[in-house]
Amino acid sequence: VGVANEHAYDAGPALAFAVGNQRTPTLGFEGELATRRFGMSTITPSGGPPVTATGTVSTLSLLGNVKWAPEFNWRFNPYLLGGAGIAQHKMTDVAAAGVSTVNSSDWVIAYQLGFGAEWPLSPRWSLDSSYRYFSTLAPELTDAAGRTFETAVASHNVLVGARYNF
Repeated sequence: VGVANEHAYDAGPALAFAVGNQRTPTLGFEGELATRRFGMSTITPSGGPPVTATGTVSTLSLLGNVKWAPEFNWRFNPYLLGGAGIAQHKMTDVAAAGVSTVNSSDWVIAYQLGFGAEWPLSPRWSLDSSYRYFSTLAPELTDAAGRTFETAVASHNVLVGARYNF
């Protein structure tokens, strides 16, 4: 028998590392390894009021991205990005009053869409800023009572970083 609860999450950090290849001046490909971590805010049991929750939730993803950067000859270089791959969604010590504790994880298909801009600092270095919407198919997790449930996994990410061009 499954569980029908709604989950709300706190904001948390995201860290991403990517290695890529610029195939043409406007088209690039990259492999991205990223982690996102956040705390549980509330759990709303089926038919009940929200209750405060504790514990952490993390998502580790490995995605293949395609990056399209039109040539505008501006000081910065805007781009669009899309990717797909796999992700592990993990709940650790997630607990709330009246709800069984969860220590479970599952691997699922993941995808992201986004846009950003790159500001060249030198021929090799640039600053990068982007927005990425990340989501997965619903992972199936198990609580301490042995009941399975699915949860929605989606996040809005604002990333700032440095890029080195070989």
